[in-house]
Amino acid sequence: MSTCRRNRNSTGCLKPQSGAALLVILIVVILTGAAIFVTSYNPSRYKVKTNKLSSRALQHAKDALLGWAVTHPDTPGMLPWPDHPTDGNYDGNSDCLNQAPAHTNLSGRIPWLGQTAPCVAPLSGLGIQALDGSGQRFWYAASPNLVYDYSTNQPPAINSNTRNLGTGWLTVRDSLGNVLSNKVAFVVIAPGRVVGSQVRNGSTPAIGQFLDSATINGSTYSNADSNGVFVSAPHSDTFNDVLIYATVDELMDKVEKVVGKDKTKCENYYGVGDPKCAGL
Repeated sequence: MSTCRRNRNSTGCLKPQSGAALLVILIVVILTGAAIFVTSYNPSRYKVKTNKLSSRALQHAKDALLGWAVTHPDTPGMLPWPDHPTDGNYDGNSDCLNQAPAHTNLSGRIPWLGQTAPCVAPLSGLGIQALDGSGQRFWYAASPNLVYDYSTNQPPAINSNTRNLGTGWLTVRDSLGNVLSNKVAFVVIAPGRVVGSQVRNGSTPAIGQFLDSATINGSTYSNADSNGVFVSAPHSDTFNDVLIYATVDELMDKVEKVVGKDKTKCENYYGVGDPKCAGL
């Protein structure tokens, strides 16, 4: 005895070909959708959007670092040490080394969470989980002139002469290799996606697996070599760092507004008896 599946609106039987036709239609719809997605995806547009997100987040990170520094209760203007891989992890905490501050030990990830021993108070981080447009955590380098010296247990001498120091500052170059500033207090870098031969596996990948190098007019500049020189180069298959920085003048302008409201801090900054501190 034969059976027949009938269409609700028809007295005839559904033919096997109907199911096949529906399958073909479904495949066509899927392929059409995929084609639309592929044609609408624009790598250049994606890069622009990612860079905009990174730039916005970088500004927040810069503002947070400036805020942390100028509101330091003991030494207005002092910057935190970065998050180093020396303790076996990147946990968001400042890793204060029992060493004299130098370019070679002041590059790491931004300390967004807090500080650990032997860092001195205040034991707090920036209070922001700073991520770039590709979801990577920011990197950070500070000037040796502005961090605590744990080899001597001395805070930095931040006063009216700080602006005039001739050494110890960071340098930032532009896409042509020209110096944008050689008196930089700190730099924050969005590393972006993996480029070139970078591999970011494991708990503590080296800084070179995140930050890039660029060759400009025959000279190579690397954001990963910890020599205190950083470059903002055009994006390519081997370079996609985005950075922001604050000069010492920018930092000290804000510090002076803070110390100008407190007599003790004012006299520590300008000197006892300075007219700027009169009336406080």
